[in-house]
Amino acid sequence: MVNSLCKKRYPRAFSEETTQGEDGYLVYRRRNDGRTFQKTPDGFAYDNRWVVPHNPYLTKMFNAHINVEVSADIRNVKYLFKYVYKGPDRVATVIAGPINEIQQYIDTRYLSVGEGVDSLLSFKKHMEWLPVTRLVVHLPGQHNVIFNENEDLAVMAERATHQKTTLTAYFAYNTQNANGRNMVYANFPTDHVWKIREKVWSARQRGEKAVRRMYFVHPVVGERFFLRLLLTVVPGATFFEHLRTVNNIEHPTFQAAYKTLGLLQDDAKWDTCMREACIDQDAKRLRNLFVTLLLFCSPLNPEVLWERYRDDMSHDMRHRRITNGGITDDAYYNTLLLLEAKLALTNKGLHDFPKMPLALPFVKMLRVNPQLAAELDYDKDVLHGYINQNFPRLNIC
Repeated sequence: MVNSLCKKRYPRAFSEETTQGEDGYLVYRRRNDGRTFQKTPDGFAYDNRWVVPHNPYLTKMFNAHINVEVSADIRNVKYLFKYVYKGPDRVATVIAGPINEIQQYIDTRYLSVGEGVDSLLSFKKHMEWLPVTRLVVHLPGQHNVIFNENEDLAVMAERATHQKTTLTAYFAYNTQNANGRNMVYANFPTDHVWKIREKVWSARQRGEKAVRRMYFVHPVVGERFFLRLLLTVVPGATFFEHLRTVNNIEHPTFQAAYKTLGLLQDDAKWDTCMREACIDQDAKRLRNLFVTLLLFCSPLNPEVLWERYRDDMSHDMRHRRITNGGITDDAYYNTLLLLEAKLALTNKGLHDFPKMPLALPFVKMLRVNPQLAAELDYDKDVLHGYINQNFPRLNIC
């Protein structure tokens, strides 16, 4: 119980049919058919609102209460892979002794019994299927190069010049073959296979598909961001200059080519940017991205982007609010506060963007000089206590 409310949100509301909920979980059908049962000595009558979703087979097998629910949301994938790739558990160890004048904190790895057994028995930690084909996005001559520190500089430079990437190999394949010129770079792995050793693309022979993922590029990067946008709309590109050519006129920049295509007249690119970021970015990074779009990309209708992606930007707080019995509007309000605070670091605010909702009444408070406020945000009593405790430990010459 939290604030006299069940943190699992029971009793649930009656529902005539199963529907998709806002948090990714299903809202199961709970018919108001008058059926009840009594379990407690006080004779309290439980109806369908109190039934916990479960699987009778698992309940009987393990002789335990097991809550089983279906959750269908892209955020579940983000949640799963966050724990797969976050690395091993770590613990802060304190080393104290007469030799050490100041306590030294060492970040160490913690290996649990279960993880130790899995490693000894060579069990797989996780498995991925379908295969994921990662598509790099880079400007001419700016691809990643791996080299040995003892390698000759001239040899390394020569190898880097002829090194192939998924992007340059895509250009080469379209130059030599016509069967892929109707596909944009982002969809190319649907019918083609990337051979890692040979660094070439080949036509897919078997029916097995692959998940394609083009690397995310932040709008602040500039030219590379517009290169990525062009790769999503221009099919069959054969070289970088091809992407910059519109109506037989080669433009000096990818941004100019994108603008000539008439794709800079609305917020479609920023909508695409936010939509793709929602796939694998958490709520905090989505808020940072939205602030970047407001400051540097001048979207025509930022309030439309806010309405469309506010659920993703406030997902962490919405989850907390729903779990604790709060309301969703509070989470939206707190998200606006965080956006206001980030904009205040650049002496901006939501009021600088027409039609954007404001997080009143805290706006005036956040318009104070943020750097000065951060420097003055300290507790004198805590600092005095720290000095009194540690000053005697100093070596006196």
